[in-house]
Amino acid sequence: HLVKIWSAETGLLMHSCRGHTGEISYLDVNASNEIVASGSFDYTIRTWFLETGAPAAVLLGHGDIVAECHFCPTAPKTLL
Repeated sequence: HLVKIWSAETGLLMHSCRGHTGEISYLDVNASNEIVASGSFDYTIRTWFLETGAPAAVLLGHGDIVAECHFCPTAPKTLL
């Protein structure tokens, strides 16, 4: 399962971010447009840097499907 990052300006694929083993249920981009977060049926949240597509973090320990994940609008590196 992939998170694909596309350029809105050119329409070209910039990065394919791998790691989830289950269906991806939700995506959010932080207010500073630096990080994308994805929630998944694999009970994890994964984050990647938008500019490089490199993994930033894997958040484990959820007891069920992660249906939503949101960045805090006033603290752009904080997930709620």
